[in-house]
Amino acid sequence: MESQLVRAAEILESASSVALACHTSPDGDALGTMLGLHHILTSRGISAVSGFPSPLEVPPHYAFLPGAESLTAQPAYPAAPEVMVTVDCGSIDRLDDLRPSAEAARTLVVIDHHGSNTNYGHVNVIDPSAAASALIVFRMARERGWEINSDAAMCLYTGIATDTGRFQFDNTTPEVFRAVADLAEIGVPIAPVSRTLFEEHRLAFMKFLGRVLSRCELDAERQMVISWYDQADLEYFGVTMPETESVIDFIRQAKEAEVALLVKESAPGEIKVSLRSLGGIDVASICVERGGGGHRMAAGYTSRMGIHETIAELKMAVGAAMSERGPTA
Repeated sequence: MESQLVRAAEILESASSVALACHTSPDGDALGTMLGLHHILTSRGISAVSGFPSPLEVPPHYAFLPGAESLTAQPAYPAAPEVMVTVDCGSIDRLDDLRPSAEAARTLVVIDHHGSNTNYGHVNVIDPSAAASALIVFRMARERGWEINSDAAMCLYTGIATDTGRFQFDNTTPEVFRAVADLAEIGVPIAPVSRTLFEEHRLAFMKFLGRVLSRCELDAERQMVISWYDQADLEYFGVTMPETESVIDFIRQAKEAEVALLVKESAPGEIKVSLRSLGGIDVASICVERGGGGHRMAAGYTSRMGIHETIAELKMAVGAAMSERGPTA
């Protein structure tokens, strides 16, 4: 991985322009990494554009990130970039309408920490041991002596804070704390950023959340807690899909469950799945088999079935994974 990191850094240093992209429906690490690298490059005098697949809707709790207001979508996104960098994107399929740009790029660099990454770039900087893709960019900047200004620091901090679950997940390593201390010294206002990221929700969302939580069911045999929502729920409460990213984090708090499942109708007829695990079950392997990806403890995919059919299938999949694992102490 180190040789690939060096090669990627050299490509970026010699580029006159770079197109940056992250996966569809981006989370904090995807947006934070992309925008953090954007600010690092532009501070070095390199022209950069950043975007993600349509619809270009930034979740409200990430709207404060410097640069989030000036993202580029199709058809304005470069059709055949000199250099294109994708971040936190495990497969080219997750680029949706930006995929043609990636395929036409003269050089495609992939920066990611998903073990399920398909190595679809010309240069692939993949480190599954990294807590966040933002941490890989932080390493690259420090190793190459690139300046991390306050805007870049804010974005990279967001990526690390969100993918470590506010520094609570087991990927919160000493390296994470050293990087965050460095970013804090640059000037990240941790208290207001943390409140914006994790503690600010519209009342409409809180009422919506109440409905989703009221639907939670416990499958005691499989140690699963399960819920769902559809377009009617979103419309009734006036909530948008980007606002709902954190719902799975409330569901996974059920003490009785080892696996949390949330099935979502993100658009009419489009069913998305979020799975979380305490670590005993590898939910990434379940999602990869269905065209998705992620990590052992957090993964997702788009289902071709309805909500309740998807739930039934995943109960079977989790049950099979538990049987394969065998009894735990």
